[in-house]
Amino acid sequence: MVESSGRIRPVNPLSTSCVRPGALAYQFATGPRLEQLLELLRDTAGWGQIIGPHGSGKSTLVRTLLPRLPDVGLWPFVFDLHDRQRRMPTGWQQLSSGPRDVRPVIVVDGYEQLSVLARWNLRRTCRARDWGLVITAHRSIGFPMLYRTHTTPVLAEALMQQLFDDRAISIPSSQIQDSFQRHRGNMRDVFMELFDRYENLRR
Repeated sequence: MVESSGRIRPVNPLSTSCVRPGALAYQFATGPRLEQLLELLRDTAGWGQIIGPHGSGKSTLVRTLLPRLPDVGLWPFVFDLHDRQRRMPTGWQQLSSGPRDVRPVIVVDGYEQLSVLARWNLRRTCRARDWGLVITAHRSIGFPMLYRTHTTPVLAEALMQQLFDDRAISIPSSQIQDSFQRHRGNMRDVFMELFDRYENLRR
């Protein structure tokens, strides 16, 4: 973005490009860490669930796991499902097997969007073809538990510190905590609200 003075205006650190899943590494609060999750997936032949409320980091954790899955013999094929997407995309079953000596694993971010029939068909196909299946959901689906995501005020502060780094302007801690409480720990909503706060601070 270019200001009227001709200077390049720095990107808002809370913009979508900075906070989308994959732009930030998942910050583990408690419980297993990345290496332990990978070992769990090795033990379950690539089956597992990541459970948590809206905005708690499920998609971010998935993106943190993906590049490491080949280390435990799994080759991911990722499907991001959106609101009211009741079936898997056309042709999802026609997948290449990936490199030799690895097991394909279907990663479905937003599993609960699928209809009951679509879920059944997905599980049946994966079992029949010896594929793994990793899903995210808001409640347990009965898969092996990989991780239950949650947020804390301390985590919110740490994420903001990471995003703002050494910038001259930052958002006061009290505003971060107020936003966290108001949105009940939904970091997606916190980022959206504080995006506007940051824009006002740097005007």
